[in-house]
Amino acid sequence: MNISDFFEGAHAPARVGLSIAPWLAFAAALTLLLAGTFWSAGLMAQSLNKRPGWPGTTVAGAPCWGKPSTARFEYLRDQSRLAIVEDYHFFRQVQQLALTDEQLSSNLDYTLRWIPNHHRALWLKAKHYLRMLGNENKRQALHSMELHKEGDPPPECYFQRATVFNPADGMVPAIFGIYLHRREMYDAALAQYDLSESVLPNNSEVIYNKGLLYFDMGQFDKAREYADKARELGYPLKGLQRKLDTAVAAGAVTTSDSSNKDAAHKD
Repeated sequence: MNISDFFEGAHAPARVGLSIAPWLAFAAALTLLLAGTFWSAGLMAQSLNKRPGWPGTTVAGAPCWGKPSTARFEYLRDQSRLAIVEDYHFFRQVQQLALTDEQLSSNLDYTLRWIPNHHRALWLKAKHYLRMLGNENKRQALHSMELHKEGDPPPECYFQRATVFNPADGMVPAIFGIYLHRREMYDAALAQYDLSESVLPNNSEVIYNKGLLYFDMGQFDKAREYADKARELGYPLKGLQRKLDTAVAAGAVTTSDSSNKDAAHKD
């Protein structure tokens, strides 16, 4: 599995949250996250809620909505059975986001209603939505749909549904945190990373992404702490460390007491 499978050359949506350089770090980090050890302790399904409904609220605070359906498969446990859905609704064009917005939304909705914690589909739903938010006309249409609860719900509703479906799957809040980070909802993203870390305390990708978030929140001492922890856990990417080193060299942050800075350094 490589970056192009998910990111089509790491194309970033127009002004949703971060610039191109951080987006490349997100792309590489998420690829490792999704390609990691799905079968780690704490990830396997334990007690599933096959009728999770549509819990939670949207980013705007509206109650989540969606088509009534019963979850059929658990992404981690039922790998041998997922083709029943994936062959017809998660085929190559969907994975490449190479269909119309309506076709992508419909196929991803079907996949996620049947397999609520499908990691790759959750990320692609988020990526597709972020891409649409980068278009002014589409953004207005999405807001109108949310206001009137028309069409398919936004990504946050699928993430919350997946969490209720299988609370033991720490990958769901890990990916949810990346989506919220991309939308610059830093406190909400941190809450999801905290949840993911509580389930996957030694997952280097989760630790690294949390460090990136701390950097953007201006909490540089915490960012360095998590950069060091990710390195100790064997995480291969050095982008966060380079961002910290650059910030120190530029005088934007000192090597100590840096978490008192008010604003995050921007590339």
